[in-house]
Amino acid sequence: MLITYLVLAFFITGLGAMFMGIADYALVITFGVINMCVANFYFKIEPLRSIFIGFLISAVGLILSYMLWMPISNLNIADDIIILGFISNAVFQALTWMFVEKYIVRKNRIKTFALFLSMVIVILVSFNLYDFWKFEKYYNWNEKKQISIKATDSTGELIVGDSIRLTTERQPLYGLIAGSLIKKTITDKNGISEFELYLGNKHRGRIWKNGKLGYYFEISKDELFENDTIEIKTTANTVYN
Repeated sequence: MLITYLVLAFFITGLGAMFMGIADYALVITFGVINMCVANFYFKIEPLRSIFIGFLISAVGLILSYMLWMPISNLNIADDIIILGFISNAVFQALTWMFVEKYIVRKNRIKTFALFLSMVIVILVSFNLYDFWKFEKYYNWNEKKQISIKATDSTGELIVGDSIRLTTERQPLYGLIAGSLIKKTITDKNGISEFELYLGNKHRGRIWKNGKLGYYFEISKDELFENDTIEIKTTANTVYN
């Protein structure tokens, strides 16, 4: 069973992150259906209880894999190791099945309503793990700072009235580095835009002129810590097409 979970987790994680930017939902839903089928067809559990058991196990696997990953990522050694995600998820789901087989399949100790209530609570938690992780008290991700971004062109002239879109790099356990929108705004008469950013993340920005994309820029964590105003200077070869 563990090998099967590993193979499935590899494909589900990759495809989910590719098409959704984050694979959490895909993992819970897909493994929920798989676990439901195992419970119903292999263990001969009635359909309603199979549904509750299937999605309960998939959500528990996701939560436990995050709990393993969070203290490791706090050491800044595993932010992008998505392989840790699908291996730990597969292992935790297999271990959860051992508990289910012992206490639900053989001894039938847990009532249907308790299964349903547990499933709802655990799924709600698992679907919001990125937010829980982002505001987790052990990280500096929840520390915000108000900064100003001053945009100038290659000659030093202020860029006034153009759009700036700023995103944060998403690095949850099952996510790719993809843009989560922070804010899209217009530069004022001084070429300045105001943003409130998380100190623990790198950020990416785009500048539009007359509705056409013209320049990309990045803001590092160090820049956020060291500066209240960050000046972005577009290059001479910026092309608005």
